[in-house]
Amino acid sequence: MRKARRWARPALLAAALSVAPAPVAAAAPDQHACQALQAAGPTFRDLDQKRAALQNQLKALHGSRPQQGDIDKWRDLQRQLGGLFRDSQQLLERTADGVGNDDAEQALRDQASAYQDLADVQDEIVSSDDTDGVPEDITDKFNAAAARIAPAADRLNTVERDVCASS
Repeated sequence: MRKARRWARPALLAAALSVAPAPVAAAAPDQHACQALQAAGPTFRDLDQKRAALQNQLKALHGSRPQQGDIDKWRDLQRQLGGLFRDSQQLLERTADGVGNDDAEQALRDQASAYQDLADVQDEIVSSDDTDGVPEDITDKFNAAAARIAPAADRLNTVERDVCASS
């Protein structure tokens, strides 16, 4: 059996989301891009709330090391979480397809890519036959993908602020 690392996913994601953004050049004001980004906001926030609720449920099941009787429920929650990561990725990609602004499109695609990686890792977690928790190599992949979320989100927030600035 592979060694499993114990970690609390909500704490990891919270830490990843607190990473400071790298300085970037300002995007030019763009009303169309602003409207596209703001239209996606409520749906993305709804997905974010659903992800947080699932992560709290997973935390209640001992994070990455569920009790033997909870494994089926744990896998189902992991599957649902992966689905929400995919939904977020697809929303970001659809928004990128119609945003009509190079800076906004790139920021959206960067964040979508990070969510795609998280969804792929969730698939690995669900399909893992390790009954001692999440294997260390999969945990490392999740950590790497989660670490990309905050910088991508910060970049997207900066671009949204810039394109929504009055001209």
